[in-house]
Amino acid sequence: MVVSSVLQQKYPGYCVKDVAINWHGTKMAVCSNNCVDIWSKNNQDQWMKEPVGIDLDKSKVIQRVTWTHPEFGQVLAMSTLNEITIWEFTADSGGSWINRTTQT
Repeated sequence: MVVSSVLQQKYPGYCVKDVAINWHGTKMAVCSNNCVDIWSKNNQDQWMKEPVGIDLDKSKVIQRVTWTHPEFGQVLAMSTLNEITIWEFTADSGGSWINRTTQT
């Protein structure tokens, strides 16, 4: 599978906790300990890491990540052992991920 070869090449020695691909198969979120990297498929059908990812507090270890339905925009839900956070990508100021809510 192409995704597993990307992960093996880009995350050698890292503990990848979860991988989620959006509904269209064009974006991939990879969580590894306390960060989430976002990847996009380019026109040549290759995965390219986006310059903006999500870095969390070092004490939080992400266990799961999932994309919402596209009708809600670019929204990711993440869970640690004791909380769930919802992040939304905004194109303002070159693009960034904003924490919309956290539930414990």
